[in-house]
Amino acid sequence: MDALLILSGGRSSRMGRDKSQLKFHNQTLLEWQSARFQQAGFNVVHSVADNFAGFLGPLAGIEAALSKHPEVTRWSVIAVDMPLISPSSLTELRRRASLNSVVASFKKQPLPLLIQQPEVVRQRLADWLSDPDGPRAIRALMDAFTSEELSNEIDLEQFENINTPEQWRSFIDEDKSNEP
Repeated sequence: MDALLILSGGRSSRMGRDKSQLKFHNQTLLEWQSARFQQAGFNVVHSVADNFAGFLGPLAGIEAALSKHPEVTRWSVIAVDMPLISPSSLTELRRRASLNSVVASFKKQPLPLLIQQPEVVRQRLADWLSDPDGPRAIRALMDAFTSEELSNEIDLEQFENINTPEQWRSFIDEDKSNEP
């Protein structure tokens, strides 16, 4: 079974408030992201409580989802603050990734991330998160495993994060979501 994890547990310090709760098209950004990927046929997972105390970043969210959903054999991972990532781009990542790669992403982009051997990744993440000096960056996964970075044949604007109130206002003003 494949699933999509939407990471939404960040501190949102630059935004000044929880990005997942920003209002967009009469719903929260998290609800909107979840609904649009579900409509595209993705099994969506989000808001999974971390297994480790303290704020340990996105790797803790990934580890939590992998440990709480062992039935999932392949994960796509995005951040809630990447509203321009399209379902077709994730489908393309899944289609093009070699079955031999443990993790895959587009060239020079940590997200979206494809995890094809979740149990192997989960164990490594648990080890890292148990170690106060362990890696905390998604990029570390690419360096730790047989990974693949696919050429970017999609619009690079899709990789943009919305981190500040100014970026959010610009996104709302331009609204490239193709939603009504």
